Amino acid sequence: MKYSFRQQSVRASWRWPPLAMNKWGAIWGQGVGLQGQTYGIPTMQGGVETIRPYVDEFIQFANKHPEMTFLVTEIGCGIAGFTPQEIAPLFAKATTTENIHLPQRFWDLLERIP
Repeated sequence: MKYSFRQQSVRASWRWPPLAMNKWGAIWGQGVGLQGQTYGIPTMQGGVETIRPYVDEFIQFANKHPEMTFLVTEIGCGIAGFTPQEIAPLFAKATTTENIHLPQRFWDLLERIP
């Protein structure tokens, strides 16, 4: 079966660099935006609020490119030290974007937000 869309992985800029570079076309040193089949969102520069503009920019990008599918990882929830409870709310605007697929833990948390 051949797909007519490019499947993208959304990742933190530091996460699995060799795999992201070799398999999905990520570019070393370019931590923001579309690269190959990945979309970088930096998470190591400060608190949660410093991540928000990058997530908002990603959601806008995904809305402008409905032909692409984005599989979001739990960005920021590894070495950056954030929890899903802190990061998931940043993706609240993504819940109505059909081509963004969030991790189940993010969905579980977002369903509790009024």
